[in-house]
Amino acid sequence: MFVKNMKTSVIRTLETDQKGEYRVFGLAPDADYELYAEYGLRPFSAEMWLIATIIAVLLAPFFTRRSNVVCALVSLVGLFAAFVSTLVIGVSGNVIGSHFRGLLVADHFSVMWKLMLLLFVMGIILMWFSIVASHMHEGDGPEFFTLLLGATLGMCLMSQTSNLLMLFMAVE
Repeated sequence: MFVKNMKTSVIRTLETDQKGEYRVFGLAPDADYELYAEYGLRPFSAEMWLIATIIAVLLAPFFTRRSNVVCALVSLVGLFAAFVSTLVIGVSGNVIGSHFRGLLVADHFSVMWKLMLLLFVMGIILMWFSIVASHMHEGDGPEFFTLLLGATLGMCLMSQTSNLLMLFMAVE
């Protein structure tokens, strides 16, 4: 929870207990306050799935022989999980708004771009199976899919940025 003093623009952070209740002490009686809450990482579940998928793709060659195909399948599963989480969480109205102190914005437009991007990348991986999979050297797949998923993560963040600095960070 955040309490913003409208006169001085000072923001105080409050922790809620396990029931979601909070107490505020020491507020000046002559000032107006704005109270708001953030939903943490819930609006960014697709990005969390992409990060977990990148880690899984990097670890897959240690456990399999045919790492290219396994990495492609892990990437598809992770992208599908990100797509489903975006559909389920992204269209609910209670996560729409500004997050991370205004650096990222979750809105219907960014959800639409994120869904289109995830579908497009899933299509790229499916095309990889039919065109490139037989010609790629074994062991090059983890690098390719890590770069592809990393670029996808950056583009998902770029679709939600409201700050030029965050746009630059997403490109990196």
